[in-house]
Amino acid sequence: MTVDFYAKLRQHPESMEYVKFCNAIQIIWEKSHPDIPIMALGSKLFDNNKPIITFHLQRREPAASTPKPRVLESFSDSTTITNLQGVTVIQNEEIQTSRMDFDNTIVFTVHVPVEKGGGEIADKICEEFERFMIEHVTVFMKLGAKNLRYGIRFYDDNLLKEFSQNSVRRFISYTLYTQIVTQTKLPILQQVEVETRIGLDALEKISTTETHTSDEVDWGGIVE
Repeated sequence: MTVDFYAKLRQHPESMEYVKFCNAIQIIWEKSHPDIPIMALGSKLFDNNKPIITFHLQRREPAASTPKPRVLESFSDSTTITNLQGVTVIQNEEIQTSRMDFDNTIVFTVHVPVEKGGGEIADKICEEFERFMIEHVTVFMKLGAKNLRYGIRFYDDNLLKEFSQNSVRRFISYTLYTQIVTQTKLPILQQVEVETRIGLDALEKISTTETHTSDEVDWGGIVE
């Protein structure tokens, strides 16, 4: 029986990745707050002359429940192939499905120039952003966000110099659970293992040879 490779993959759907999650926030937020854009930290579109919110991944670590990759299942995929001689054969391949779970700490930074209101405006934007996240949490969950948790809110204790403009920054962090699901044909993994072993053996021989030749000193024909 032929197995639908992609149907099997859909049985283990990945959760929404952090970049896609931030993009969803960006789309919804900017519809109601067009004057306060959201973008990735370091973006070329960054304008320090007006209030803006940036995001970046501060930390990613394995989820406590699954600290290492797990093999979810292995199954056979049968493919019918007709060779050049017109003979039809059935090729069986073993497919391995694996998953790794992560907790991601995402930081949203509110930047407000001092001349645009500084700390007071930054605090108000933080309040509005937190309210926005609570209001739309069900939307994010339906889009694939999992185990979204409020982290912590903190602020900078001094004025930071950026693009020759004094600005105030406030930080809000959230934790998002993500997964990476992979499906690989076992023969390919086995081939990679064999080729890597051969490559490592070759490197070891080269290293041994170089070490041996370096001990041979040319004294320029001088005999003591």
